[in-house]
Amino acid sequence: MKINKKLVVSINGFPQKIHIWGQDPTNSIILFVHGGPGNPFRHRIRKCLLPLTDRYIIAAYDQRGVGGSYRKMDPRDLRPSDYVKDIECWAEWLSRRFDQKQVYLVGESWGSFIGSLAVAERPELFKGYIGYGQIVDMKASLTIQYHLALEAALKRGDEDKEKTLIGLGEPSDGRFAKKNGLDIFFPLMYQLLEDPDQPSFLKREIYPFYLSAEYSIKDKINWSKGKALLDAARPSWGIDMPSLPEFLGPSPRFAIPYYVFQGRKDFITPWQQIPDYIEKIEAPKKEAVFFEHSGHVSAFDEPQRFMDELRKRFN
Repeated sequence: MKINKKLVVSINGFPQKIHIWGQDPTNSIILFVHGGPGNPFRHRIRKCLLPLTDRYIIAAYDQRGVGGSYRKMDPRDLRPSDYVKDIECWAEWLSRRFDQKQVYLVGESWGSFIGSLAVAERPELFKGYIGYGQIVDMKASLTIQYHLALEAALKRGDEDKEKTLIGLGEPSDGRFAKKNGLDIFFPLMYQLLEDPDQPSFLKREIYPFYLSAEYSIKDKINWSKGKALLDAARPSWGIDMPSLPEFLGPSPRFAIPYYVFQGRKDFITPWQQIPDYIEKIEAPKKEAVFFEHSGHVSAFDEPQRFMDELRKRFN
């Protein structure tokens, strides 16, 4: 591979690590933005999506405060607006490096939230957007999750979980009436809605990160440090369940093509929100593409189809 560079770059005053792969420096650039917050996915890009380098330069970076971009820092420098500015700065940096005008953006989960804000705020930097595990309104998502979990408990005949869910009651504005309702609900949700045939969280998420040669020993140690740093930062955000309509209004406007690739098995950012969201947004081109065999991360659950669909839209 002609382009295969790991670099640490100062982005908005904070050193951040990026990996860039490609065959031809004149190819269009795709910037991938990971989820979490705090879940770098350079190892997954490397494993699943490098065939895209036949037509694109692809780049994935660790967001400030985590993995290869971890530094001791003030949690107040980890606000959502800081992450959005970093995306914009990376787009400018990549465009300068490869003498291009714009980049494509792909955002995963949390990355789809800050990515959507970035392309809305600075559309001149971007040629097109794809989100997967797309965040729309996490407060509204909680209500969908609650009913999905209750339906699953009823279907299984799990009376204990059914009783607990009924006792919690339907959430309102992203909250249960009980003070510790979220702490009770989320473990139940995963038990009821997660595919029992898939590998455990440890095997599918933790082991691949720590066993990957993509990250240095320091990067791996700093992943857990970054998680603790982000936990300290979140209370200062003023939001705990992101909602694009709160930031962009009920009918978001995008000046670039805007696509969502959503897994039909995604209950973390429920696919049920996507048709109405796509209907409401304004964009020169817009489309929802559903992946029947994918959960929250269609790029890695169905990588070949993901790449095929991306090529059709990023041209």
